[in-house]
Amino acid sequence: MRRPPELGVRLGPLLDGRRPPLSVFIAHGDGWFTRDLVAANAGHLDHVVAVSGRVRDLACDGTPATVIPNGVDTARLAWTLPREEVRRGLGFGPGDFVLGYLGRLAPEKHVDLVLRAIATLPDRFKVLVVGWGPMLPYLQDLADLHLPGRACFVTAVEYLGDYYRAMDAFCTPGDSEGTPLTMLEAMFCEVPVLVTSVGAVPELIQDRVNGIVISQDPGSISSAATLLAANPHWSRGLAAQGRATADQTGHASRVARDLEQLLTRLWLDKFGSVSPGPSPR
Repeated sequence: MRRPPELGVRLGPLLDGRRPPLSVFIAHGDGWFTRDLVAANAGHLDHVVAVSGRVRDLACDGTPATVIPNGVDTARLAWTLPREEVRRGLGFGPGDFVLGYLGRLAPEKHVDLVLRAIATLPDRFKVLVVGWGPMLPYLQDLADLHLPGRACFVTAVEYLGDYYRAMDAFCTPGDSEGTPLTMLEAMFCEVPVLVTSVGAVPELIQDRVNGIVISQDPGSISSAATLLAANPHWSRGLAAQGRATADQTGHASRVARDLEQLLTRLWLDKFGSVSPGPSPR
């Protein structure tokens, strides 16, 4: 259901008639909410930073825009224990294939598809869900019904590398994204990724080269998981290619540098110096 435009954030009333010297909006998603925000506030924006070419094309609506893909802080991905020790503590055995998800448990993330997919596979296929959000009780009930003893739910805010490295593959089956940050985190941890073709995914992932592109269907997810489990050497090669892609494009330090260069250019283009004078009213 489309959200009524009048319920979105509007800069005009918040600014009380004062327009910032330079106003730049960062568009993180490719869905209707971002499109509405950009369209409603276009008169207050000098520029939009889109986190993917798709976001720019779908959400910027004629407002000047620059694509700066998202990146992640790899310090979040530290780990403290060997992989098998973490897996054992989570209830997984050495012969299990663990398909994981990490992030918000919100309706648009469709984490239930991961559970439904694994429920169709043999018992050695398990699920690790790391996250929090309004869908948690529903997902736990779904797992109890269809995956008794085969799903683990945890909450974590640090040492995420322990959890990523406990996975044999990572899956994010959402229907709207910018650049999925958890996808990049999994790639940095050399975990093969299963991702829907949303946001920046087509710009980063080449199917079956550095990841697997899935559809929003349990059968697509279960087929990809089965393929990886049956071909462990290929799976490791896929993960290595994913890590190379993340190293090339996915560092937060690159995002900070690109943003600094863009803001400096926009400022100089608008004012011709480092001092803009009084704010326009």
